Amino acid sequence: MVKRARLDKDTNQTLVRLWSEFRASEKIEARNALIEYYRPYAARVARKVKARLPRSVEFGDLEGAGDVGLIQAVHSFDPERGVPFEAFCEYRVRGAILDELRRHDWVPRPVRNRLNKLKVVVEELHRDLEREPSEIEIAAALELELHDYHRLYGG
Repeated sequence: MVKRARLDKDTNQTLVRLWSEFRASEKIEARNALIEYYRPYAARVARKVKARLPRSVEFGDLEGAGDVGLIQAVHSFDPERGVPFEAFCEYRVRGAILDELRRHDWVPRPVRNRLNKLKVVVEELHRDLEREPSEIEIAAALELELHDYHRLYGG
């Protein structure tokens, strides 16, 4: 794999010209060139996110959502705020990827959060007790009555 040389933005005259052209007249050619230049940043963010997801999530889907975030980042970047584009881009790309993942998740966020909390509690109890915890122990750790635990988590 060929690595792209890291150039300081100020010394890369082509990049400076592209940003100037895009900000001045929103030239589509300049926008497209900026997007192509920064695509490796979006792909890197997608790889980072993918590393924390199940195998069933396709990298191409994450990369596509990242490209949408990259396009939004190019359009909404304001250099007057003093934030480097790369940092702004990473934030927007990650947000676009997470939005896309949420859009395709069939489990509502409050339910997902509740299940994640249960998973953490069960893992902690298993580690502390050195055995599988009982439903009563799990309910107590969640500060729930047993009937409320059954209502929320089944069982």
